[in-house]
Parts: sequence; C-alpha cells; structure tokens
Amino acid sequence: DPNAITGLLLRLPRTGTWRIDALVELEVDDSGETFTLELTVNGTPNAVQSLLNVAAPSTHMLAGVWVITANATSSVAVTIKKEAGGGTSNAVGANSTLVATWAGG
Repeated sequence: DPNAITGLLLRLPRTGTWRIDALVELEVDDSGETFTLELTVNGTPNAVQSLLNVAAPSTHMLAGVWVITANATSSVAVTIKKEAGGGTSNAVGANSTLVATWAGG
C-alpha cells in the first residue's frame, strides 16, 4: 500500500482469521482537521477504527483493533488520512506498532 506508514506493513503467512492491533503516534501540526486511522488489506481499505479531531498542534497515539479473514498471501498496512488541507502532520512509524495474531483457520 503506497499510503502505508513506514514500518507498519505485515505479510500474513497463512490462511485464516487474524486479529490486527495497531498503535500509531501522530504528530499533528494542523488545527481543526480530522485524522482517520484505517487498516488496508491487500491495498483495499478496511473498517475505520479511530478518528481524531484536534484544536491545536500536539502529539497523539491512535489505536485500532480489527479481525479479518485472510489468505496466505495477504498483506495488511495501517494508514492515517487527513480530512482536508495542507500542513505537515506526520505519523511516526518508529514510535508505532502493528501486530498480527493468528486466531485459527
């Protein structure tokens, strides 16, 4: 996924049900904007898990949990999208985590 946060992309090694957990640091340099944390599976957006609207520049942690069914060639990634506008807000992959736990076939 070209919009994936650096370091937050996983390839799932087997078919089945997976629990995906993400915790992402977002450095917000904009005000009055809405940010959306989203999981993509094979580049296709999945359910939105977290919305953030901030009034002033600040740093936040956004969390998301998803349960998906995947095949042995699936990849998952986390993206953060901003509602509109320019600015220099940044998701910090080095201070974030993405974990996939296989829950069975």
